[in-house]
Amino acid sequence: MTFLFVVLLFGATVNAQNDLLPLRLLQADISDGLSENIVIGLQEDHQGFIWAGTYDGLNKYDGYSFKIFRDKLMGVNNSSNTRFYDILCDFNGNLWITKDEGICLFDPLREMLLNEELKIPIGNIVDKSENEICLYSHEGQIYWIDKSYNITEDQSQLDLKALDYPQGIWIVDMVLQGKTAHFLTSNGDIISKEKDEDFQVNKHNKQYGRYFNKLKIDHEGTLWIASRNNGPVLNYHTRDKSFANITTEICGSNALPVYEIYHDHKFNAMWVGTKHKGLFKYAYDTKEWQCYNVAAPGKRALVPESVIVMI
Repeated sequence: MTFLFVVLLFGATVNAQNDLLPLRLLQADISDGLSENIVIGLQEDHQGFIWAGTYDGLNKYDGYSFKIFRDKLMGVNNSSNTRFYDILCDFNGNLWITKDEGICLFDPLREMLLNEELKIPIGNIVDKSENEICLYSHEGQIYWIDKSYNITEDQSQLDLKALDYPQGIWIVDMVLQGKTAHFLTSNGDIISKEKDEDFQVNKHNKQYGRYFNKLKIDHEGTLWIASRNNGPVLNYHTRDKSFANITTEICGSNALPVYEIYHDHKFNAMWVGTKHKGLFKYAYDTKEWQCYNVAAPGKRALVPESVIVMI
């Protein structure tokens, strides 16, 4: 598998089938210094370096070469695991990096873990708003963390059994909207709460299965829900608490295997990266979808069939 950067924030604009495609592609694999060919998480830090999480190490890319981190990030929960997944850069420039055993808080300037120094609790899913971080653990604890890393544990635990969910349903992702945390269940429901307030369960009442794993939010307050396991793509509108299945609008079929969703503020668009289906763009100005997965006659495709990560 080839490692793919899809850079939407500062990439050059190229022409794709008579339409401007504002992205730059950078392909690299282990022969270029990448620690492992399977890349799961991607994030740009405040200094402009790009960090890539793989199944065998964390990679720092300066535009020319990779620096690999393994040993410096093994201290969380006595872990020796070198798998690194999602990466979040917070308001102080530090990186929250997801591992199987919990989330690492890493200072990229000093190249050191901050978990023990700042007494960061063990968590599994993290997101940030302008002034706050929300950290969730699979045991149901929810922590609110401010810019000074002061930590407050929420008075309520997220207990799916207490919310009448059957065994086999779990929390798979989370986004923070102001002071409200939205949690995605594996069957596609949204559970919302503000700090120390009651949980609000929002069910779509459809039999979509139990394979959702991707949640993003756009500037309109709409949640985008998807699955890499070839399921439907849903919108959840936080204003009126309604769901909409938008899969056929995107690709003309009832299912789409989605690796990544990216909210592009610069071009006022939402990008959907898929497995073997290429790259899709939703333009908010025109409210239209466009697909970039087929090469123009006599030309090679500008994006690959599978787009795993985007920044």
